[in-house]
Amino acid sequence: MSGSVNKVILIGNLGQDPKIKTSKGGKKWAMFSIATGRQWRDKETGERMDKTHWHNVVTFHNDTAEMLEAKAKKGSRVYVEGELENRSFHDIEIDKERWVTEVVVSGFNGTNIQVFSPDSIGQGDSKRGGAPDPAGPEDYGSKPKAAAYGAHQPAQKHDDEVPF
Repeated sequence: MSGSVNKVILIGNLGQDPKIKTSKGGKKWAMFSIATGRQWRDKETGERMDKTHWHNVVTFHNDTAEMLEAKAKKGSRVYVEGELENRSFHDIEIDKERWVTEVVVSGFNGTNIQVFSPDSIGQGDSKRGGAPDPAGPEDYGSKPKAAAYGAHQPAQKHDDEVPF
């Protein structure tokens, strides 16, 4: 179908260490979950409320899986770009067909995964909710570092005086 877009961008924290698996051909792939959320104040009680969303992510890109194995741990802040996919599988324990929705990061169509160092969390641009600058950490996806999310450009100095 032409004229359609299937793109997911997430910045969140790992719920557990990534599960690294090896295919029969010797290539590594990874599965993990990311928590994203939002906070608000209840209008009636003034109580602070939280809502957490969990997202399943899988990558079949060997280099990305190796990077996740080496650098990503439970609680790590990650940037993920991929496509939403649904698939079914036979659950042996309950002997039923089950469906799962996950973000697939292939590494071949401009998608990527980045892991941020703990000291970069919360030091980013406030317009993106305090997320660190994705162009800052090591980028293990298929995009060049500067193009991962738009290179961070220092603010230009402007003359406050109007020339007319």
